[in-house]
Amino acid sequence: TWIAPDADAGRVTFYAASCTIDDNSFETGDHVQLSQVSAVFADVDCNAIEEVIAKCKQGRFKVIGKVKSSLPEGTRVTLSLDNTDFQRITVDRRGKGKYAWRNASQGGHLVCLAECADYCGETVCFP
Repeated sequence: TWIAPDADAGRVTFYAASCTIDDNSFETGDHVQLSQVSAVFADVDCNAIEEVIAKCKQGRFKVIGKVKSSLPEGTRVTLSLDNTDFQRITVDRRGKGKYAWRNASQGGHLVCLAECADYCGETVCFP
């Protein structure tokens, strides 16, 4: 039995592994499956989000994600880069927050607010 964390725990990842075996004493035909799923636990008023912006500093492959909102100062939110790299940020007194991912790959990137999945920004990094 799993008990959920406090409301502002941030990102929680569940990991699972299973084995499929054919019980013939040989290694062939046996398989291991691995999976994971993440969830964000936070109490964020999505109606207070104005926009999420993504920009790439060209030539340096640095993606900057920004949140503009009317959230109160000190609110913790989570930005994700391409739905894989999750970073907790704190909203300032103007309702803004940002994070910079360095060494991003060339090409398109999506920055989303994990607590409010409808709020994302897109950018493309060129050499």
